[in-house]
Amino acid sequence: MIEYRGPDGDDLHFVLSSWLQSYRLSSPCINIPPHVYFKEQESKIKNLIVDSQLLIACNKLDPGQIFGWACFQPDVFHYVYVKSTFRKNGIARELFRRSGMPTDKEFFYTHTPYIFYKNTYETEYRQGTFRAERLCKNGIYNPYLLERP
Repeated sequence: MIEYRGPDGDDLHFVLSSWLQSYRLSSPCINIPPHVYFKEQESKIKNLIVDSQLLIACNKLDPGQIFGWACFQPDVFHYVYVKSTFRKNGIARELFRRSGMPTDKEFFYTHTPYIFYKNTYETEYRQGTFRAERLCKNGIYNPYLLERP
């Protein structure tokens, strides 16, 4: 059984770590040297978390067992992450739905919603991209929103 809740103090470390590790392999970041990426991206993520809402998907019987999470603001979707073991169960779709992003009109997102894995076959990449595009079909990628005050 899945419960959706706000974060508690123990969740923030997992959110930061999983975001840093998973986004590291995305197309905008793949060529950034690790020492630059981790320093700069960690700072950006921490600032986003302070100014955004986090929604945690967890085990209803054991709230410490996190399945995934989403980070968003009322008008901007930042990132969604689901542990690989729990993917293809509609968790990302439900996190997105609960974020309140419109499904019938355009909205902005600041991080690409899929990951390029180094050892992934092209067909798997295409399937992953297709699923993400369905989730964010009305999304407009705008990383410049990360710079707004």
